[in-house]
Amino acid sequence: MRSKKLFLGLGSALVGLAVSACSGAAPEKAAYITELNIFQNKESVRLMQVTDIHWHAGTDMVEQVNYLNKLVELVNPDIIVSTGDNFLGGNMDDINTLFGWFNSLKKADGTPIYWTSTWGNHDRSGIYNPDYLSDLLLGSSKHHSYTYGNEYESYGLYKDPRDDVHGRGNSVINLTDGTKTIWQLYCVDSNSDWYNGSYYDYDCIHEDEVEWFKEVAKYTREKEGRPSIPSILYEHIPLFQVGYAYKEVKDNALDKVTYSWGEVRESPNDGDFAKAWDNYGIYSGYKDTGMFQAAKENGVQGIFCGHDHINDFYAQYDGVYIGYGQKTGNQLYYNTNCIGAKYIDLHKNTPVFDGRMGYDMHVQLLDYAGNQSLDQEVPA
Repeated sequence: MRSKKLFLGLGSALVGLAVSACSGAAPEKAAYITELNIFQNKESVRLMQVTDIHWHAGTDMVEQVNYLNKLVELVNPDIIVSTGDNFLGGNMDDINTLFGWFNSLKKADGTPIYWTSTWGNHDRSGIYNPDYLSDLLLGSSKHHSYTYGNEYESYGLYKDPRDDVHGRGNSVINLTDGTKTIWQLYCVDSNSDWYNGSYYDYDCIHEDEVEWFKEVAKYTREKEGRPSIPSILYEHIPLFQVGYAYKEVKDNALDKVTYSWGEVRESPNDGDFAKAWDNYGIYSGYKDTGMFQAAKENGVQGIFCGHDHINDFYAQYDGVYIGYGQKTGNQLYYNTNCIGAKYIDLHKNTPVFDGRMGYDMHVQLLDYAGNQSLDQEVPA
């Protein structure tokens, strides 16, 4: 997302940009965790990442729902994770329609498609109080434990204890086999806008969120008596390490990059905003707060973001797979050859990102111009 202009909707003006409502005493670590026993009857689980849907008051809902339905049909996911910017200057009807669509999803055999969402920098900007969006997300997640195959009214996995930590919806989903956690999925809020004294820059994952992540990761390991649990982390605004990796590739001076795939298509910022990686066409937050290093040290195998609509760069950097999903849909700016969804197959018996052992990753493209799909396997 190129613009550094401040865009404040009614909701963000009412409740602020980054810090969630304070509830007093710090929640127990278990309050952040959803147990999903999805590996009981499955050898692999497919995660579909959508991002930057950007519904707004002028969105053609029929067209967009048809597009999303086609993507789901092509990918056939078990879990959908949105990495934010679901809305842009939208209203409550937009929220109700999109979340209602998520809640309606089932596979062809009737089993549920679970879903959750992180927050993007634009999700707080609209004709609604952000608490309304948060309450609907929570209302779609009515159960603390889900047994795969059972029927529930909704299948949302979002949690938000509304603590003192920056952001909203910082949480983790433990994908279990009924006895132990096979994979973990972390959702972390990269927040919205930050005023640096001259203009509003993109915010970042704050230091207290990094500490929160380390504590919650430690909690599950200690509870299960394990030294490490493999995991995936989803957030909206790219970390600095995406820029580090791209610079190595661009300069042909590979150090920590094992391999890379995809492109950076965003225009470099020719203004005076290059506090991070703007001049490379990567619009990260305003500082590196240590999220990457904490993730690497706590079993995270892949970190995936959105935000920059026409970038799909992806690399193995310092042993961790890091990069963009695919912008989903044609709202706001997009590239017809770079819209769709990215999906990952996580395997039960080889739970590591290492060559082709623990994952299969694909990009599913659905081009509005020709309504054509193309399944591209990301090379190892």
